[in-house]
Amino acid sequence: KPGTIEGPAIREAMAAREQQTGAFTRHVVTNIIFASANDETVSVTYILTLFRSDDETRSSVPAFVADVAETWANRGQGWKLAERTISPAFSRA
Repeated sequence: KPGTIEGPAIREAMAAREQQTGAFTRHVVTNIIFASANDETVSVTYILTLFRSDDETRSSVPAFVADVAETWANRGQGWKLAERTISPAFSRA
């Protein structure tokens, strides 16, 4: 879904996504750029192309192309996703 999710909302969004058992998807990630802000934070940007089919057709037309910006944080327990912003560029409506 377009927009920004942070903190506990990330876990909730991923749990809801796991419930979509009938969907067939492939995520193609390109143009990955990592930028270190400091020893505890890394910014990552990339382009996401999503292929999705909710039936047996498995259409080869992308459902979605978006710019994604993430912040990863290391707070002593390893690197974890702290924020993700999805900005649609193209969408099959």
